[in-house]
Amino acid sequence: MTRTVTKCVLEMMSLSRGLMLPLWAIHKQIAAAIDLIVQHDQLTDGTHKITRITECAGVENDRVVLSRPVRVPAAEGRRGGNWRRRPDSNR
Repeated sequence: MTRTVTKCVLEMMSLSRGLMLPLWAIHKQIAAAIDLIVQHDQLTDGTHKITRITECAGVENDRVVLSRPVRVPAAEGRRGGNWRRRPDSNR
């Protein structure tokens, strides 16, 4: 799943509970409750590896702002690169 799909899943979970909240309020709740989204995949050798780390940076124009503060190594298998902070990351 991509980070946008993950955010949409969280929105749908809120809406499916029958809460009559406007979408901007749900976005505000998601941004207040979640700091990081960490996603992992199962690789072809059967191991699991963290593949995406996404930061929930707040709400702008009633939309949840997502950023990728670290670069994910693209190596397949158990051996991989080091996690590196992106140069454009402000943290």
